[in-house]
Amino acid sequence: MIFKLGKYKRYRKIIGRRLYTPDGRDLGRIVSIKVGKKTGQIKAMLVDCPDGVRRELRVHRIIEISDGRVIAEVELPQELVKKEEKVQKKDVQNIDIVDLESIEASIEEFRRKINDIREKYGKLLELLISKEIDLSIYTEVKERLDKEREELKMKCERKIKEIEDKIREIDYRTEDLRRKRSQLYVKKVLGGITPEEERELQIIDEMYKSVEERKKRLYMMRQELVSLCSQV
Repeated sequence: MIFKLGKYKRYRKIIGRRLYTPDGRDLGRIVSIKVGKKTGQIKAMLVDCPDGVRRELRVHRIIEISDGRVIAEVELPQELVKKEEKVQKKDVQNIDIVDLESIEASIEEFRRKINDIREKYGKLLELLISKEIDLSIYTEVKERLDKEREELKMKCERKIKEIEDKIREIDYRTEDLRRKRSQLYVKKVLGGITPEEERELQIIDEMYKSVEERKKRLYMMRQELVSLCSQV
C-alpha cells in the first residue's frame, strides 16, 4: 500500500530518495512513508529494494537527510539480514585465496637466488685477483651477472607490489566488516547493544582477528622482501 502523508507534507521531499543504513548499505528507493499520529515522526517507509521487492521497513531513527539520500536506523527483515551476513562471510572466506605458503616459498627462492648470485660475484673477483682470468673475461662475465641481478631485482619488486595489492584487496573486501564492527562496539560501550547484536559482534570479531592476522603475515613478508631486494 501507499501511505498517505496527510498533514505531514514536510516529509514529501523524502519520497523518491535512496534509503541507506548508517554503515552505507543501499536499501533502495523510498516510495512513501508512514508517520505516527501522536509523535509526528516517521515510523515506517515503503521501499523499492535493490532485489526488486517492495518492502515496508520500520524506522527507529532518521540520522540524516541530504541531497538524494536518507540515512536511517531501520529494522531489517530477516531475508535482508541473512543476505547481508552471507555477503560478509563470503568476502572474508574469499581472502583464503591469498596463498601465504606460496608467497613464503617465493621468498625462499629469492633468498636462494640472491645468495647464489652474490657468491658468483665473489668467486669471479677471486679469479681476477688470482689472475686465473684476465680483465676482459672478468668484464664479460660480470656484465652477464649484472643483467641477471637486475632481472632478479625486478622480479623481487614485482612480488612486493603483488603483496601490497593483496593487502589492499583485503582492506577493500572487509571495509563493511570493519565498519559494522566499529558500530557494534560503540553501541556496546554506550549500553545500547541487543543480545542478537552481541552475538553478531562475537562472530565479526572472530572474522576480523583472522583477517588482521593474515594481513600481519603479509606485511612481514613484504618487509622481508624489501630487505632482500636491497641485497641484490
